Parts: sequence; C-alpha cells; structure tokens
Amino acid sequence: MSSRNPSDSKSRPFPWPCADCYTLTVAPTVMDYTARVKHDGVVYDLRLLSLEVPRCQTCGETYITTAVDEQVRDALRSLLQLLTPAQIRRGVEKLGLKQQELAERLGVAPETPPCLVGLRRLLVSPLMITNDFAEMPPFRNPPTTTQHRRATLV
Repeated sequence: MSSRNPSDSKSRPFPWPCADCYTLTVAPTVMDYTARVKHDGVVYDLRLLSLEVPRCQTCGETYITTAVDEQVRDALRSLLQLLTPAQIRRGVEKLGLKQQELAERLGVAPETPPCLVGLRRLLVSPLMITNDFAEMPPFRNPPTTTQHRRATLV
C-alpha cells in the first residue's frame, strides 16, 4: 500500500498514474479495507466494509487519500465513542470558556493548542462536555505493552 497521499479525488479526476507500475489505471474501487490504528497505546485493527479506495487496476496498489484517512478516523471515533472536533468546539463554546479557563480546568499549559487539549483530554468521554468538565479523569498513561483489538465496522 502506498504511503503517498495523492490529491483528493474531488480535486483530481481519475484515472491516476500508478507510482508502482506506471500505468494510468488508478481508479476508485469499493472494497473491504483493514486499517491498523494506534490510539492511547492500543492498536486497533479496523475492518471497514465497502470503503471506496483509489486502487491500481493493473497491479493492485492502493492509495491512502485524505478522504480515506478521514473515514478511518471517523470509524475509530465511532468505535471508541469519542467526540469529534466540532462537538468539542460546540461544548467549549456552550460553556463559554476562554482558552485560559479551559487550560486551568484540564491541567494543561494555556499555550497548548485547543486541538491538542482535545486529543488528550476531551476525546476521552462525551460526558466531559455535558458535565461542565466537573469530573475530569486523570491523563491515561499509555500501557507499557501494546494491546491489540479488532473491530469490524459497516
């Protein structure tokens, strides 16, 4: 599988040239796709059914695009019941918190970008936004050994 990120299919029409066999045969293909994603020290094998992925019709090389990556992230969020960045923003806005206040409640430096705060703390549980951040769980330390979990998503 190619680690190169060709432009999104929305801005670049198919067929694309294949980086491996140099033919002009990369086209969207609906297929079952397995992605290995690491989150908080745990490796998840996500099997996404009927995912549209750019694939070379000659040699079979597949390409990860921004659209594919977003679908994998959305599947992981769904599996782990994590908040989306938009849900985090709405929750913080609803509470009327400034960055300094949010940082104090979360126990992070005020200079920490909100996106990183969201990744480390707010995505842990959807209840944090609705509970006014009243009972913030401590940072979860990554496990000393990597755990593996498998999930099939439709």
